[in-house]
Amino acid sequence: MSEYLEAAMQTARYDKLSNGGWFGALPRFHAVFAWGATQEDCYRALRADLESAIEEALRNRRHLPEFSGIETPRLAQRVPEPHRQP
Repeated sequence: MSEYLEAAMQTARYDKLSNGGWFGALPRFHAVFAWGATQEDCYRALRADLESAIEEALRNRRHLPEFSGIETPRLAQRVPEPHRQP
């Protein structure tokens, strides 16, 4: 999933705010945005928000944006444990 995260983070857009802080957003992900005192703080907060959004989308079986050449993360299928005889 790290390759997917990196590809998504490369699409981030940052704006310097009038108060000196930073705002960042990922245009291809609805409601994935963050603020930070520095651009690096904003990057870290944005990445954490992205990770949460991906996990939630996988749990709820929602579509994730595709990035050229990068495999979209899939929900790990739980392998049932073998039935044991008493």
